[in-house]
Amino acid sequence: ADLVADEIGRPDAGPDRALALLARASVVQPHEGALYAKRGAVFLGLGDLRGAAACFRRAHKVDPASVVFRRELAAVLDAQGCLHAERGDRIHALACFEEATALDPREPFYFMHLALSLIDNGCNVKALNALDAFVKLDPNDAEALIFRGKLSWKLGYNSRCSRDMSAAKKLMPAHPEVLRFESTLAKDSDTENAGASRLMMVGNHKAAAKQLDAALRMAPHDLRLNQLAAAAHRQQGLLDDAAAYIARAEEGLARIRARSPDGAGALVLARDIEGLQREKALLLNASAVQALRRGGAGAAREGLELLDQALLHWSAGSVLHLHRGDCLRALDNWTAAQQSYEDASECDDGSHRDEIEARKALVAYHFGQAAFNSRQFALACDKFTLAVEAQPHVAEYYVNRAMSLAALGRTPEAYQDFCVVQRLDPANLRARSWLATHRAPPVPHKKSPSAMLPSILPHRRSSGVATDRRHR
Repeated sequence: ADLVADEIGRPDAGPDRALALLARASVVQPHEGALYAKRGAVFLGLGDLRGAAACFRRAHKVDPASVVFRRELAAVLDAQGCLHAERGDRIHALACFEEATALDPREPFYFMHLALSLIDNGCNVKALNALDAFVKLDPNDAEALIFRGKLSWKLGYNSRCSRDMSAAKKLMPAHPEVLRFESTLAKDSDTENAGASRLMMVGNHKAAAKQLDAALRMAPHDLRLNQLAAAAHRQQGLLDDAAAYIARAEEGLARIRARSPDGAGALVLARDIEGLQREKALLLNASAVQALRRGGAGAAREGLELLDQALLHWSAGSVLHLHRGDCLRALDNWTAAQQSYEDASECDDGSHRDEIEARKALVAYHFGQAAFNSRQFALACDKFTLAVEAQPHVAEYYVNRAMSLAALGRTPEAYQDFCVVQRLDPANLRARSWLATHRAPPVPHKKSPSAMLPSILPHRRSSGVATDRRHR
């Protein structure tokens, strides 16, 4: 082993020779952990994390009491986990980070990497525990406190979130996330407003409404409190109460305008006006939905009028365009409904995507049925294809497209659609009966390259009797 060490120290010794010598030395001294560690260091210098991890793991196995071997193995595993995470291999990345934290529980960033990997794997509660370990090792890291606070908020632990954000504020008062959190909770108003905001964000609208009612006794014309109270009551379906709070919010807005000189607080005022207009639009939307649920053409027309008013307050509301399309559909105005759904899709930020796609599929299905009934099978096939693309899990759309394809004589494609229907809805009678009377289309046979080559033998007449064994 000493000779190997001297040989490796020579200037002309390359990594390949070093690895070969160390491998021979480890055969001579199989219980010498330093040899495996040196071999791991060579692999690490070559960028071979897998080889380095194997060598350091062997060194740790030979000498489990060595702190150096344990830390070196943990560092290599952490680097290997980061590489797996970059490649999208979440399972192996998580395994590496878990082993690294177990080997070296005093390194805080291993726990940060573990938390990120756990979140990537959907284990948010375990990720919060990993962040607890990080903060315990490094309590003055503001970024970690903010990260833990945001994750606590997502899990519904609002008091923990507030504590973390407060601690982060002491360390970095001007951090954007801290300022955003304060703005979200409206701490510049009062503690009641902040508490109600937290309750609203976790969906506890009843408790938020109760808290806001108590706060409004002290400031009955506070713009933000009334706006928040309107939202809390609207979420509970108490639309008349919500309308009353909207009216009081408008009174508060008028008082602010009367008190403020021109241009003073224009940015804050513009934000408040935008929020108030949006809340008024959402209140009109809720009334329209209630009217639409009553059913009938009269209720649909009433809902349409309410939504037209709502769009004057908030033209970019995707949910308004969505429900406007529902009203038009109830009035049998499918073309206008299709346009409303397209407008909803353009305005949507992703929160109503599934609902919009489902409505667009219904419209395409309706037009496809109309085209099929008028024997315009090609047009019907195109419309049903749009429905299938929007909602690929609905068997009925495939059935109608298959019938259109069959009417066009495109039996193989119809057969494929009916097979999809049978997978989605095994009890579908139309698919079962059609498949029972039609055979699977033949698979086109491709000739082999040798079959497509011309014969190299000369053409000659044959008497029917082979005279040569080769020809036979």
